[in-house]
Formats: sequence, C-alpha cells, structure tokens
Amino acid sequence: MFVGIFAGCVSVQGLYVDPSFTYQSVLENNIGVAGVVSATRKIKPSQQTALSNLLQNAIIKHFPGLPVMPSGDVVRALGSNRYRVMMEYYRLHGVVPDQYLSVLYTHIIYMRYVTFARIEQDHISHHREQYEDTSTAGNGSTSSIDFTTTLSLRVHVDVYDVITHRIVWRGSLSDSTSQSNRYEVPSMVTSSHESLKRAVAQSIIGMAGSAIVDSHHAYPTAPSFYNFVQRIFNSMVGNFPKHQNK
Repeated sequence: MFVGIFAGCVSVQGLYVDPSFTYQSVLENNIGVAGVVSATRKIKPSQQTALSNLLQNAIIKHFPGLPVMPSGDVVRALGSNRYRVMMEYYRLHGVVPDQYLSVLYTHIIYMRYVTFARIEQDHISHHREQYEDTSTAGNGSTSSIDFTTTLSLRVHVDVYDVITHRIVWRGSLSDSTSQSNRYEVPSMVTSSHESLKRAVAQSIIGMAGSAIVDSHHAYPTAPSFYNFVQRIFNSMVGNFPKHQNK
C-alpha cells in the first residue's frame, strides 16, 4: 500500500492593504488577535481558543519579538458576554461593529490593530481513481486504485484599526490538502486477459459498501485540520507588510 500527502499552493485573493498599515506602524503600535470563527458551523470555546493561538503564532512568526496581544486580552477588555456577541456577529456577517472597536481602543492602550479570522469553507471529500502501469514488459498492465481524502478550507482574515475603525488589511485564501492510499489490484489475471483485469479493478472501485471500503484498506483519515489551518494562517500573514532592509 502506498500512502501519499498532497497540498496545493495558492495566493491570497481579494488582497487589500491600507497605506497606513506598515511594518513600522505595527512595531510601534502593536497588533492583537480577537479570535477565529467558522461561518459553516459553531465551534466550541476550546476550539476557538486553539485556532486563535494558531493565528497568534503566525503573527509572532512574521513580527519576531513583538508581544502580540492574545485573544484572552480582548475577552477581558470586552467582557465575556460582549465578546461572544461580537464574535457571533462577525461569524454571521463578516464585519465588526464600531462599538466593539471603540471599547478595545479604550481598554487596551498598547494595541492599535486587531485581527479577526473567519473560516468560510470547511469540507471533507472522498475520491477513488484507477491507474494502469503498462511499463511492465511482457506482463501486460498492472492496475492500482487510489483512495483519496481531501480537506478543503477557505479562510478570510481582517485586520482592523481600532482608532479609525477601518479595515487596514483584508484577504482570503482557499486551499486543499489530500491524503491517499494506493492499493494494487491482485495480479490473478494474466496479460492475455486484460479486459477481465480491468473489470476486476472497476468492480473494486464500485464496491462502496463492501469490505474493502469499510476495512482498513480504504480511505485514509482526513489531513490534520489544525496543522492545515496553521499553514494557511502562515501563508496569509506572510502577506502582511514586510520589514524593509535599508
């Protein structure tokens, strides 16, 4: 059995960077994380905290040495009830009302920029496909079947200026990552019966409810959700303003 891991590589879509949002401005005024929500489903507070930490990790990596404000500071500034209302509004509408940004500006002195992330797509799919290798001299073709599990995500990130209440950075990223199990078709059919061999392979592919699909020789588990989200956050934050060497 062959196990493969595949991932895409795409750029940030709908990228907007306000001229006031510079690397130096972030260093001088600091940046924080409000939180991460999912538009497709409600997530548990513990999951929201874990995802917010991933976003914070990405920002710290981009701004080494900067004391990036964690989401817990935002929760304390707003109060837990008001924080939940703000994040639910962002989950449903994708925007943050000015009133919450005003409170953050008042209560968190050393944070001008605050980052929100919204998972807009979160989908797992399965696919199976047959391959034939005809390079085996004198032995006809060898068939194999790939059982593939794909995780697809679309993530949107907004950075707000709590002084002006404007979005100073915005972008989305859609990407997918897959894991595959490859199984060889039993070589019980000789080269003189290639049509029969193909029929055997096709029958295996079509056995959606059979033992081969329900047993360990089937679809692999989905790629790690949190590892993939971290990679997406790293890619997106990598498009934040960069340090300009003089």
